[in-house]
Amino acid sequence: MTLAVLLRGGDPRRGVSDDAFLDKRIADGSYEALLHGLNLHVRLVPMLRGLLEDNALTRWTVNDLGRFLDVGTVTSPQHPKLRRATLPYSFNGKTHFTPVPLARALAQNWAAGLEAVQSDDLYDWMARGLVESKRMEVVKRQDKYGSAARHGRAGSADVDLARAIMLLDPDGPIRLREFSAHPDGLACALADSMTKQTQARDGALILQAQLVEFWAKQQKQALGSNVLELLVNQPRLASYAQRPGIGFGPDRCAYDLNADLACQSPLLGSGAVFDGPGLLQSLNARASADGEIFDHHIAAFLGARIGNQADRLLTDLAAASGDRAALMLARLRLFAAANTSAGVDLSQFCRQVVARMGSVVESFHNRSFRQKLSRALDEAAATGKIATVIALADNPSFVTADRDGFSQARAEHQAITGALTVLKQAVEERLQRAEALGHSWAATVSSLFAAVAAAALFIVYM
Repeated sequence: MTLAVLLRGGDPRRGVSDDAFLDKRIADGSYEALLHGLNLHVRLVPMLRGLLEDNALTRWTVNDLGRFLDVGTVTSPQHPKLRRATLPYSFNGKTHFTPVPLARALAQNWAAGLEAVQSDDLYDWMARGLVESKRMEVVKRQDKYGSAARHGRAGSADVDLARAIMLLDPDGPIRLREFSAHPDGLACALADSMTKQTQARDGALILQAQLVEFWAKQQKQALGSNVLELLVNQPRLASYAQRPGIGFGPDRCAYDLNADLACQSPLLGSGAVFDGPGLLQSLNARASADGEIFDHHIAAFLGARIGNQADRLLTDLAAASGDRAALMLARLRLFAAANTSAGVDLSQFCRQVVARMGSVVESFHNRSFRQKLSRALDEAAATGKIATVIALADNPSFVTADRDGFSQARAEHQAITGALTVLKQAVEERLQRAEALGHSWAATVSSLFAAVAAAALFIVYM
Protein backbone atom coordinates (compact mmCIF):
# COMPACT_ATOMS: atom_id res chain seq x y z
CA MET A 1 0.00 0.00 0.00
CA THR A 2 2.85 2.39 0.85
CA LEU A 3 4.56 1.60 -2.47
CA ALA A 4 1.32 2.30 -4.34
CA VAL A 5 0.97 5.69 -2.65
CA LEU A 6 4.60 6.55 -3.49
CA LEU A 7 4.12 5.55 -7.12
CA ARG A 8 0.95 7.59 -7.24
CA GLY A 9 2.75 10.59 -5.83
CA GLY A 10 0.15 11.24 -3.14
CA ASP A 11 -3.03 10.00 -1.52
CA PRO A 12 -5.21 8.38 -4.20
CA ARG A 13 -8.30 9.18 -2.13
CA ARG A 14 -7.77 12.94 -2.41
CA GLY A 15 -10.97 14.57 -3.58
CA VAL A 16 -12.94 11.29 -3.33
CA SER A 17 -15.30 10.39 -0.51
CA ASP A 18 -14.54 7.34 1.59
CA ASP A 19 -17.72 5.60 0.41
CA ALA A 20 -16.96 6.24 -3.26
CA PHE A 21 -13.37 5.03 -2.88
CA LEU A 22 -14.51 1.86 -1.08
CA ASP A 23 -17.10 1.19 -3.80
CA LYS A 24 -14.30 1.49 -6.37
CA ARG A 25 -12.14 -0.98 -4.46
CA ILE A 26 -15.04 -3.43 -4.17
CA ALA A 27 -15.94 -3.21 -7.85
CA ASP A 28 -12.46 -3.15 -9.44
CA GLY A 29 -10.06 -4.20 -6.68
CA SER A 30 -7.48 -2.25 -4.69
CA TYR A 31 -4.93 -2.33 -7.52
CA GLU A 32 -7.24 -0.51 -9.95
CA ALA A 33 -8.56 1.85 -7.27
CA LEU A 34 -5.06 2.93 -6.25
CA LEU A 35 -3.07 2.79 -9.51
CA HIS A 36 -5.59 3.19 -12.32
CA GLY A 37 -4.23 5.30 -15.20
CA LEU A 38 -0.58 5.06 -14.19
CA ASN A 39 1.94 3.94 -16.82
CA LEU A 40 3.91 1.39 -14.79
CA HIS A 41 6.86 -0.74 -15.77
CA VAL A 42 5.72 -4.15 -16.93
CA ARG A 43 7.79 -5.87 -14.21
CA LEU A 44 6.05 -3.92 -11.46
CA VAL A 45 2.48 -4.77 -12.47
CA PRO A 46 2.34 -8.46 -11.38
CA MET A 47 4.17 -7.67 -8.14
CA LEU A 48 1.79 -4.84 -7.24
CA ARG A 49 -1.26 -6.89 -8.21
CA GLY A 50 -0.10 -9.71 -5.95
CA LEU A 51 0.69 -7.48 -2.99
CA LEU A 52 -2.54 -5.46 -3.32
CA GLU A 53 -4.80 -8.50 -3.75
CA ASP A 54 -7.90 -8.08 -1.55
CA ASN A 55 -8.33 -11.81 -0.89
CA ALA A 56 -6.03 -12.68 2.01
CA LEU A 57 -5.73 -16.30 0.88
CA THR A 58 -4.38 -15.41 -2.58
CA ARG A 59 -2.49 -12.25 -1.61
CA TRP A 60 1.26 -12.56 -2.07
CA THR A 61 3.35 -13.45 0.94
CA VAL A 62 7.02 -12.68 1.56
CA ASN A 63 7.91 -16.04 -0.03
CA ASP A 64 5.91 -15.20 -3.17
CA LEU A 65 7.69 -11.87 -3.42
CA GLY A 66 11.06 -13.58 -2.98
CA ARG A 67 10.34 -16.09 -5.77
CA PHE A 68 9.21 -13.27 -8.06
CA LEU A 69 12.39 -11.32 -7.43
CA ASP A 70 14.48 -14.46 -8.01
CA VAL A 71 12.81 -15.92 -11.13
CA GLY A 72 10.15 -13.38 -12.10
CA THR A 73 7.55 -15.98 -13.10
CA VAL A 74 5.13 -16.02 -10.12
CA THR A 75 1.53 -15.69 -11.32
CA SER A 76 -0.27 -12.70 -9.86
CA PRO A 77 -3.98 -12.96 -8.96
CA GLN A 78 -6.61 -11.16 -11.01
CA HIS A 79 -9.48 -9.35 -9.33
CA PRO A 80 -12.70 -11.22 -10.19
CA LYS A 81 -15.35 -9.33 -12.08
CA LEU A 82 -18.53 -8.83 -10.10
CA ARG A 83 -21.60 -10.62 -11.34
CA ARG A 84 -24.09 -8.18 -12.81
CA ALA A 85 -27.87 -8.57 -12.81
CA THR A 86 -29.90 -7.82 -15.92
CA LEU A 87 -32.43 -5.86 -13.86
CA PRO A 88 -31.58 -3.51 -10.98
CA TYR A 89 -32.66 -3.86 -7.38
CA SER A 90 -33.78 -0.64 -5.71
CA PHE A 91 -32.82 -0.17 -2.08
CA ASN A 92 -32.90 2.96 0.03
CA GLY A 93 -33.26 5.25 -2.99
CA LYS A 94 -30.42 3.70 -5.03
CA THR A 95 -30.38 1.07 -7.77
CA HIS A 96 -27.95 -1.84 -7.64
CA PHE A 97 -26.82 -4.19 -10.41
CA THR A 98 -24.06 -6.00 -8.49
CA PRO A 99 -24.36 -7.91 -5.21
CA VAL A 100 -21.36 -6.71 -3.19
CA PRO A 101 -22.28 -2.99 -3.13
CA LEU A 102 -25.84 -3.99 -2.23
CA ALA A 103 -24.52 -6.08 0.67
CA ARG A 104 -22.63 -3.06 1.94
CA ALA A 105 -25.71 -0.83 1.59
CA LEU A 106 -27.87 -3.33 3.51
CA ALA A 107 -25.29 -3.48 6.32
CA GLN A 108 -25.02 0.31 6.53
CA ASN A 109 -28.81 0.80 6.63
CA TRP A 110 -29.80 -2.05 8.92
CA ALA A 111 -33.35 -0.91 9.71
CA ALA A 112 -34.21 -0.60 6.01
CA GLY A 113 -32.44 -3.89 5.36
CA LEU A 114 -34.68 -5.65 7.86
CA GLU A 115 -37.69 -4.57 5.83
CA ALA A 116 -36.07 -5.68 2.57
CA VAL A 117 -35.19 -9.15 3.84
CA GLN A 118 -38.79 -9.84 4.82
CA SER A 119 -39.80 -9.66 1.17
CA ASP A 120 -39.21 -12.29 -1.51
CA ASP A 121 -38.09 -9.56 -3.92
CA LEU A 122 -34.55 -9.55 -2.56
CA TYR A 123 -34.19 -13.32 -2.84
CA ASP A 124 -35.74 -13.31 -6.32
CA TRP A 125 -33.22 -10.70 -7.43
CA MET A 126 -30.32 -12.71 -5.97
CA ALA A 127 -31.57 -15.84 -7.72
CA ARG A 128 -31.12 -14.23 -11.15
CA GLY A 129 -27.70 -15.75 -11.64
CA LEU A 130 -26.11 -13.93 -8.69
CA VAL A 131 -26.34 -16.73 -6.10
CA GLU A 132 -26.44 -20.47 -6.72
CA SER A 133 -30.07 -21.68 -6.75
CA LYS A 134 -29.47 -24.63 -4.39
CA ARG A 135 -27.95 -22.34 -1.80
CA MET A 136 -30.82 -19.90 -2.19
CA GLU A 137 -33.47 -22.53 -1.53
CA VAL A 138 -31.72 -23.71 1.64
CA VAL A 139 -31.42 -20.16 2.93
CA LYS A 140 -35.04 -19.30 2.19
CA ARG A 141 -36.24 -22.39 4.05
CA GLN A 142 -34.03 -21.53 7.03
CA ASP A 143 -35.14 -17.90 7.03
CA LYS A 144 -38.85 -18.63 6.82
CA TYR A 145 -39.11 -21.69 9.04
CA GLY A 146 -35.94 -22.05 11.06
CA SER A 147 -34.64 -18.81 12.47
CA ALA A 148 -37.68 -17.73 14.47
CA ALA A 149 -37.78 -21.10 16.21
CA ARG A 150 -34.07 -21.11 16.98
CA HIS A 151 -33.37 -17.51 17.89
CA GLY A 152 -36.69 -16.06 18.97
CA ARG A 153 -38.47 -13.00 17.67
CA ALA A 154 -35.83 -10.56 18.97
CA GLY A 155 -32.97 -11.82 16.76
CA SER A 156 -34.45 -13.87 13.91
CA ALA A 157 -34.87 -11.02 11.41
CA ASP A 158 -31.34 -9.77 12.16
CA VAL A 159 -29.95 -13.26 11.56
CA ASP A 160 -31.88 -13.52 8.29
CA LEU A 161 -30.42 -10.22 7.08
CA ALA A 162 -26.91 -11.27 8.12
CA ARG A 163 -27.28 -14.44 6.05
CA ALA A 164 -28.58 -12.51 3.04
CA ILE A 165 -25.59 -10.15 3.23
CA MET A 166 -23.21 -13.11 3.30
CA LEU A 167 -24.91 -14.58 0.21
CA LEU A 168 -24.41 -11.30 -1.61
CA ASP A 169 -20.82 -10.86 -0.40
CA PRO A 170 -19.40 -14.26 0.59
CA ASP A 171 -15.84 -12.93 0.78
CA GLY A 172 -16.81 -10.06 3.05
CA PRO A 173 -17.02 -9.97 6.83
CA ILE A 174 -19.88 -11.26 8.95
CA ARG A 175 -22.12 -8.26 9.59
CA LEU A 176 -24.92 -8.11 12.14
CA ARG A 177 -26.33 -4.78 13.30
CA GLU A 178 -23.36 -2.80 14.72
CA PHE A 179 -20.92 -5.70 14.62
CA SER A 180 -18.72 -6.42 11.60
CA ALA A 181 -15.77 -8.80 11.53
CA HIS A 182 -14.13 -11.39 9.33
CA PRO A 183 -14.02 -14.78 11.10
CA ASP A 184 -10.22 -14.45 11.24
CA GLY A 185 -10.66 -11.29 13.30
CA LEU A 186 -13.77 -12.27 15.26
CA ALA A 187 -11.81 -12.90 18.46
CA CYS A 188 -10.19 -9.46 18.39
CA ALA A 189 -13.49 -7.80 17.46
CA LEU A 190 -15.22 -9.43 20.44
CA ALA A 191 -12.46 -8.22 22.74
CA ASP A 192 -12.75 -4.71 21.33
CA SER A 193 -16.53 -4.71 21.84
CA MET A 194 -16.36 -5.53 25.56
CA THR A 195 -16.81 -1.87 26.47
CA LYS A 196 -19.65 -1.46 23.96
CA GLN A 197 -22.68 -3.33 25.22
CA THR A 198 -24.68 -3.41 21.98
CA GLN A 199 -21.73 -4.59 19.87
CA ALA A 200 -20.90 -7.27 22.41
CA ARG A 201 -24.50 -8.48 22.26
CA ASP A 202 -24.35 -8.61 18.46
CA GLY A 203 -21.09 -10.55 18.55
CA ALA A 204 -22.63 -13.07 20.92
CA LEU A 205 -25.61 -13.50 18.58
CA ILE A 206 -23.23 -14.27 15.70
CA LEU A 207 -21.88 -17.20 17.70
CA GLN A 208 -25.27 -18.24 19.01
CA ALA A 209 -26.82 -18.26 15.52
CA GLN A 210 -23.82 -20.17 14.10
CA LEU A 211 -23.18 -17.53 11.45
CA VAL A 212 -19.50 -18.47 11.30
CA GLU A 213 -20.50 -21.91 10.06
CA PHE A 214 -22.89 -20.32 7.53
CA TRP A 215 -20.09 -18.03 6.31
CA ALA A 216 -17.73 -21.01 5.94
CA LYS A 217 -20.24 -22.84 3.73
CA GLN A 218 -20.19 -19.92 1.28
CA GLN A 219 -16.43 -20.12 0.75
CA LYS A 220 -14.96 -21.79 -2.32
CA GLN A 221 -11.37 -21.68 -1.14
CA ALA A 222 -9.65 -23.50 1.70
CA LEU A 223 -10.32 -22.04 5.14
CA GLY A 224 -7.54 -20.67 7.30
CA SER A 225 -6.42 -22.41 10.49
CA ASN A 226 -7.99 -19.72 12.69
CA VAL A 227 -11.39 -20.20 11.06
CA LEU A 228 -11.15 -24.00 11.32
CA GLU A 229 -10.34 -23.73 15.03
CA LEU A 230 -13.27 -21.34 15.50
CA LEU A 231 -15.61 -23.82 13.78
CA VAL A 232 -14.44 -26.62 16.08
CA ASN A 233 -15.17 -24.48 19.14
CA GLN A 234 -18.45 -23.10 17.72
CA PRO A 235 -20.86 -25.33 19.75
CA ARG A 236 -19.14 -24.53 23.04
CA LEU A 237 -18.96 -20.82 22.28
CA ALA A 238 -22.63 -20.79 21.25
CA SER A 239 -23.60 -22.28 24.61
CA TYR A 240 -21.52 -19.65 26.43
CA ALA A 241 -23.06 -16.86 24.34
CA GLN A 242 -26.65 -17.74 25.22
CA ARG A 243 -26.19 -18.47 28.93
CA PRO A 244 -27.33 -15.47 31.00
CA GLY A 245 -25.47 -16.19 34.27
CA ILE A 246 -22.42 -14.32 35.50
CA GLY A 247 -19.25 -15.68 33.91
CA PHE A 248 -20.95 -16.43 30.58
CA GLY A 249 -22.29 -14.34 27.70
CA PRO A 250 -20.18 -12.15 25.37
CA ASP A 251 -17.44 -11.54 27.96
CA ARG A 252 -16.79 -15.26 28.40
CA CYS A 253 -16.57 -15.74 24.62
CA ALA A 254 -14.08 -12.86 24.32
CA TYR A 255 -11.79 -14.23 27.05
CA ASP A 256 -12.12 -17.77 25.73
CA LEU A 257 -11.13 -16.77 22.19
CA ASN A 258 -8.26 -14.49 23.29
CA ALA A 259 -5.82 -16.37 25.48
CA ASP A 260 -3.61 -13.28 25.75
CA LEU A 261 -6.42 -10.88 26.66
CA ALA A 262 -5.89 -9.24 30.05
CA CYS A 263 -8.73 -9.13 32.56
CA GLN A 264 -10.72 -5.97 31.95
CA SER A 265 -12.13 -5.62 35.48
CA PRO A 266 -11.92 -2.05 36.83
CA LEU A 267 -11.22 -3.57 40.25
CA LEU A 268 -7.68 -4.35 39.05
CA GLY A 269 -6.72 -0.80 38.16
CA SER A 270 -4.37 -0.17 35.26
CA GLY A 271 -2.25 -3.30 35.71
CA ALA A 272 -2.39 -6.07 33.10
CA VAL A 273 -3.43 -9.46 34.50
CA PHE A 274 -3.23 -12.54 32.29
CA ASP A 275 -3.71 -15.51 34.64
CA GLY A 276 -5.25 -16.62 37.92
CA PRO A 277 -2.25 -16.06 40.21
CA GLY A 278 -1.71 -12.62 38.70
CA LEU A 279 -5.35 -11.79 39.39
CA LEU A 280 -5.01 -12.70 43.08
CA GLN A 281 -1.80 -10.69 43.43
CA SER A 282 -3.45 -7.66 41.82
CA LEU A 283 -6.45 -7.93 44.15
CA ASN A 284 -4.03 -8.21 47.08
CA ALA A 285 -2.19 -5.05 46.03
CA ARG A 286 -5.46 -3.09 45.84
CA ALA A 287 -7.20 -4.65 48.86
CA SER A 288 -9.20 -2.37 51.13
CA ALA A 289 -11.62 -2.99 53.97
CA ASP A 290 -14.70 -1.87 52.03
CA GLY A 291 -13.50 -2.65 48.48
CA GLU A 292 -15.12 -5.08 46.08
CA ILE A 293 -13.39 -8.35 45.26
CA PHE A 294 -15.56 -9.72 42.45
CA ASP A 295 -17.40 -8.62 39.30
CA HIS A 296 -18.62 -10.08 36.01
CA HIS A 297 -15.23 -9.55 34.31
CA ILE A 298 -13.41 -11.55 36.99
CA ALA A 299 -16.01 -14.32 36.71
CA ALA A 300 -15.69 -14.55 32.91
CA PHE A 301 -11.89 -14.24 33.01
CA LEU A 302 -11.50 -17.04 35.57
CA GLY A 303 -14.03 -19.12 33.65
CA ALA A 304 -11.74 -19.00 30.62
CA ARG A 305 -8.49 -19.51 32.54
CA ILE A 306 -8.96 -22.15 35.25
CA GLY A 307 -9.74 -25.17 33.08
CA ASN A 308 -12.46 -27.80 32.93
CA GLN A 309 -13.88 -27.14 36.39
CA ALA A 310 -14.84 -23.56 35.46
CA ASP A 311 -18.33 -24.27 34.11
CA ARG A 312 -19.30 -26.30 37.19
CA LEU A 313 -18.04 -23.60 39.56
CA LEU A 314 -19.82 -20.85 37.63
CA THR A 315 -23.03 -22.87 37.62
CA ASP A 316 -22.74 -23.17 41.41
CA LEU A 317 -22.16 -19.42 41.57
CA ALA A 318 -25.35 -18.73 39.62
CA ALA A 319 -27.31 -21.16 41.81
CA ALA A 320 -26.10 -19.36 44.97
CA SER A 321 -27.79 -16.10 44.01
CA GLY A 322 -29.81 -14.77 46.94
CA ASP A 323 -27.88 -16.72 49.59
CA ARG A 324 -25.04 -14.50 50.87
CA ALA A 325 -23.09 -17.31 52.55
CA ALA A 326 -23.40 -19.68 49.57
CA LEU A 327 -22.49 -16.84 47.17
CA MET A 328 -19.33 -16.02 49.13
CA LEU A 329 -18.27 -19.67 49.20
CA ALA A 330 -18.91 -20.04 45.46
CA ARG A 331 -16.64 -17.07 44.78
CA LEU A 332 -13.97 -18.47 47.08
CA ARG A 333 -14.00 -21.76 45.16
CA LEU A 334 -13.22 -19.83 41.96
CA PHE A 335 -10.34 -18.06 43.71
CA ALA A 336 -9.11 -21.42 45.03
CA ALA A 337 -9.02 -22.81 41.48
CA ALA A 338 -7.04 -19.74 40.37
CA ASN A 339 -4.51 -20.07 43.21
CA THR A 340 -1.92 -22.18 41.39
CA SER A 341 1.18 -20.35 42.66
CA ALA A 342 2.34 -21.38 46.14
CA GLY A 343 4.36 -19.14 48.43
CA VAL A 344 2.84 -15.82 47.33
CA ASP A 345 1.89 -13.50 50.22
CA LEU A 346 -1.77 -12.52 49.89
CA SER A 347 -2.26 -11.28 53.45
CA GLN A 348 -4.06 -8.06 52.46
CA PHE A 349 -6.48 -9.89 50.19
CA CYS A 350 -6.99 -12.59 52.84
CA ARG A 351 -7.94 -9.98 55.43
CA GLN A 352 -10.34 -8.37 52.97
CA VAL A 353 -11.95 -11.76 52.28
CA VAL A 354 -12.25 -12.65 55.97
CA ALA A 355 -13.82 -9.27 56.73
CA ARG A 356 -16.59 -10.17 54.28
CA MET A 357 -17.23 -13.66 55.66
CA GLY A 358 -19.64 -12.75 58.44
CA SER A 359 -22.49 -14.44 56.60
CA VAL A 360 -20.44 -17.64 56.26
CA VAL A 361 -19.56 -17.70 59.97
CA GLU A 362 -23.14 -16.93 60.98
CA SER A 363 -24.41 -19.79 58.81
CA PHE A 364 -23.14 -22.21 61.50
CA HIS A 365 -25.55 -22.92 64.37
CA ASN A 366 -23.15 -23.64 67.22
CA ARG A 367 -22.22 -20.41 69.00
CA SER A 368 -18.98 -21.76 70.42
CA PHE A 369 -17.91 -23.06 66.99
CA ARG A 370 -18.71 -19.71 65.38
CA GLN A 371 -16.37 -17.98 67.80
CA LYS A 372 -13.59 -20.54 67.19
CA LEU A 373 -14.01 -20.33 63.40
CA SER A 374 -13.87 -16.53 63.47
CA ARG A 375 -10.60 -16.61 65.42
CA ALA A 376 -9.17 -19.30 63.12
CA LEU A 377 -10.01 -17.26 60.02
CA ASP A 378 -8.28 -14.18 61.44
CA GLU A 379 -5.19 -16.27 62.16
CA ALA A 380 -5.27 -17.79 58.65
CA ALA A 381 -5.55 -14.35 57.07
CA ALA A 382 -2.41 -13.23 58.86
CA THR A 383 -0.45 -16.02 57.14
CA GLY A 384 -1.26 -14.59 53.72
CA LYS A 385 -2.27 -18.01 52.37
CA ILE A 386 -5.63 -17.82 50.66
CA ALA A 387 -5.78 -21.62 50.41
CA THR A 388 -5.79 -21.85 54.22
CA VAL A 389 -8.60 -19.32 54.50
CA ILE A 390 -10.66 -21.13 51.89
CA ALA A 391 -10.00 -24.53 53.50
CA LEU A 392 -11.43 -23.23 56.78
CA ALA A 393 -14.42 -21.46 55.28
CA ASP A 394 -15.35 -24.18 52.83
CA ASN A 395 -14.72 -27.30 54.92
CA PRO A 396 -17.35 -30.01 54.31
CA SER A 397 -16.53 -31.75 57.62
CA PHE A 398 -17.33 -28.55 59.53
CA VAL A 399 -20.64 -28.25 57.73
CA THR A 400 -21.47 -31.91 58.34
CA ALA A 401 -20.56 -31.75 62.03
CA ASP A 402 -22.58 -28.56 62.49
CA ARG A 403 -25.56 -30.01 60.67
CA ASP A 404 -25.42 -33.27 62.64
CA GLY A 405 -24.97 -31.40 65.94
CA PHE A 406 -27.85 -29.12 65.12
CA SER A 407 -30.04 -32.09 64.18
CA GLN A 408 -29.16 -33.82 67.45
CA ALA A 409 -29.82 -30.67 69.47
CA ARG A 410 -33.12 -30.19 67.68
CA ALA A 411 -34.10 -33.82 68.38
CA GLU A 412 -33.18 -33.40 72.05
CA HIS A 413 -35.10 -30.15 72.18
CA GLN A 414 -38.13 -31.83 70.65
CA ALA A 415 -37.86 -34.69 73.19
CA ILE A 416 -37.65 -32.26 76.11
CA THR A 417 -40.50 -30.22 74.68
CA GLY A 418 -42.57 -33.41 74.38
CA ALA A 419 -41.80 -34.42 77.98
CA LEU A 420 -42.72 -30.95 79.24
CA THR A 421 -45.96 -31.12 77.26
CA VAL A 422 -46.84 -34.49 78.86
CA LEU A 423 -45.97 -33.17 82.34
CA LYS A 424 -48.06 -30.06 81.74
CA GLN A 425 -51.00 -32.18 80.64
CA ALA A 426 -50.64 -34.38 83.78
CA VAL A 427 -50.58 -31.32 86.03
CA GLU A 428 -53.64 -29.91 84.31
CA GLU A 429 -55.46 -33.24 84.73
CA ARG A 430 -54.60 -33.33 88.46
CA LEU A 431 -55.81 -29.79 88.87
CA GLN A 432 -59.02 -30.70 87.13
CA ARG A 433 -59.49 -33.77 89.38
CA ALA A 434 -58.69 -31.71 92.49
CA GLU A 435 -61.17 -29.09 91.39
CA ALA A 436 -63.87 -31.75 90.85
CA LEU A 437 -63.08 -33.35 94.21
CA GLY A 438 -63.28 -29.95 95.87
CA HIS A 439 -66.67 -29.36 94.37
CA SER A 440 -67.80 -32.81 95.61
CA TRP A 441 -66.54 -32.22 99.17
CA ALA A 442 -68.07 -28.79 99.18
CA ALA A 443 -71.44 -30.23 98.27
CA THR A 444 -71.14 -32.94 100.96
CA VAL A 445 -70.17 -30.50 103.69
CA SER A 446 -72.92 -28.13 102.63
CA SER A 447 -75.44 -30.96 102.84
CA LEU A 448 -74.12 -31.95 106.29
CA PHE A 449 -74.36 -28.40 107.59
CA ALA A 450 -77.87 -28.12 106.19
CA ALA A 451 -78.92 -31.34 107.97
CA VAL A 452 -77.43 -30.19 111.27
CA ALA A 453 -79.15 -26.83 110.95
CA ALA A 454 -82.49 -28.48 110.25
CA ALA A 455 -82.11 -30.81 113.27
CA ALA A 456 -81.28 -27.89 115.55
CA LEU A 457 -84.34 -25.99 114.45
CA PHE A 458 -86.52 -29.01 115.00
CA ILE A 459 -85.25 -29.44 118.58
CA VAL A 460 -85.74 -25.75 119.37
CA TYR A 461 -89.30 -25.63 118.23
CA MET A 462 -90.24 -28.90 119.82
